[in-house]
Amino acid sequence: MGALKTAVKFADAVPRLLFSGFGVFFAAMSFFIISQQKENLDEAKAMQSWTPVACTVESAEIEDDGDDYRLRIVYRYQPEEGRILRSDRFSADKFLTAETMGEIDRAQKQYPAGRKMTGYFNPQNREEAILKLPELADQRIGMGMAFLFPSVGILFAVVPWIGFFRKKEREPENRTEPETPKKKGKGQIGLILFGSIFVIVGLAVTKPVLITPLLKIEAAKAWGTASAVVVSSKVKTHEGDDGDTYSAYIAYRYEYNGREYIGDQYSFIGGSSSGYESKAEKVRQHPPGKELTVYVNPENPSESVINPNPTPELLFGLIPLVFVLAGAGVMFAGIRAGGTRKLNPKQAGEHIVQLKAKSPVWKLTGISVFALVWNGVVVFLFIQNAPILFKTVFGFFGLFALFGVIHALLACFNPRPEVEITPGNMHPGTNAALRWNLKGSTERIQKLTIEIRCLKVNTVTRKTSDGTETSVEKIPLRTVPVFESQHNREIARNSIQFTLPPDLPPSRPGNDDGIEWQLLFHADIPKWPDLKESFKFLVYPEA
Repeated sequence: MGALKTAVKFADAVPRLLFSGFGVFFAAMSFFIISQQKENLDEAKAMQSWTPVACTVESAEIEDDGDDYRLRIVYRYQPEEGRILRSDRFSADKFLTAETMGEIDRAQKQYPAGRKMTGYFNPQNREEAILKLPELADQRIGMGMAFLFPSVGILFAVVPWIGFFRKKEREPENRTEPETPKKKGKGQIGLILFGSIFVIVGLAVTKPVLITPLLKIEAAKAWGTASAVVVSSKVKTHEGDDGDTYSAYIAYRYEYNGREYIGDQYSFIGGSSSGYESKAEKVRQHPPGKELTVYVNPENPSESVINPNPTPELLFGLIPLVFVLAGAGVMFAGIRAGGTRKLNPKQAGEHIVQLKAKSPVWKLTGISVFALVWNGVVVFLFIQNAPILFKTVFGFFGLFALFGVIHALLACFNPRPEVEITPGNMHPGTNAALRWNLKGSTERIQKLTIEIRCLKVNTVTRKTSDGTETSVEKIPLRTVPVFESQHNREIARNSIQFTLPPDLPPSRPGNDDGIEWQLLFHADIPKWPDLKESFKFLVYPEA
């Protein structure tokens, strides 16, 4: 037994050792980052004591630096009488760099040839000079951020062992009640809050990737135009955990109202995606020196765009709407989960009660919106030449969604039942009458089945490996057939008598120990979506 306990203990420790080993390795590697940051900080501190000297800018040339741009500033200085030296080092970093052509162009204009300014040279090595002293605050922030990396590694190494050597409290192995009803109201509030998070996040993401581009596309219809010349174009690579993505970068120079500007906006939809060749083709179409027409915002001439029209990338903005729709559905379910705990007395006061089912148009609308958003993403993946796995998986579910739309559309042409029950004030054991009229073509119906079902409704919480999971469950207590026929005359229009089971409970609203009664219509239609409708009605307790 002792050897068995030791083996179990060792097996439990193995994943912890692996997790901790990763943490120790991460922390050890992080010290190299700290060492590099310390060297940068020491160098920046040493530069603060360099000797000021008058400098004259001789040239400032923009150079391509891979995905970025850099400005090489050559300047001369005279550290001692009769000796003129030259340098092209800007600060602690050798060059001034920027991600966009516009930024580097504005920087170049600040250093025209002949500009007089103060630089600094190293008194220990007068051939070493800089134009700008490095900011110590930035270096100290970098040093502080570097210390976060080993802290995370140490945390990874220590956390798995917290409580490992303590004696664990054993939980009972056999549980007779794995599910417990949620307290009243908590399930409803939890669903609403959970759904609202999806809605808020979805809307927040939708604004920059869909709403803002659409507004700019509309506003650009009133923008002016200007002639422009491409000054730089290239494909930028953006590294990521799931692989590299690419974007086409095209910078152009234009003049508006007598003033020169640099723009780099191809369309109003930015970002990067997989598929190098499509970006490379766009760059090939816009080589440096090419003349083109751009659209300029007259209220802000520094804002311009080459293509102000919608592009396929705009479909990417539909993705966050999936989260909005899902969140709204969860919120709606939470709101419906609440409500009064009392039975509505309206039905009891009516002798003849007309029952209504949900229109199939609502189902068609919901499925169509989902299919539109999902297949918009599929089209975007194919346009961007995404990996074959993504296109296959998303495409398969896209076809499945389209099949759902077709199925829901055909179901809209099914006959619609008009249903009445008598009396309205029903109790368990009541003899009642049911009348119906199927409006539409009933000749295709092979068989009609009508059933009464009593369900118990509960909000339950289950323990899972990730914590707890809350859901609303409807458990059928009994299903009672009241009608079945294959004769069209009996199916299209009829009236029958039935008795509610006397031993079943009356209606009880709510999702906590609630009771729901339903009238179910199921019509078999060969080679067509079946007619399936459910009608809720109330069964009152005995007075």
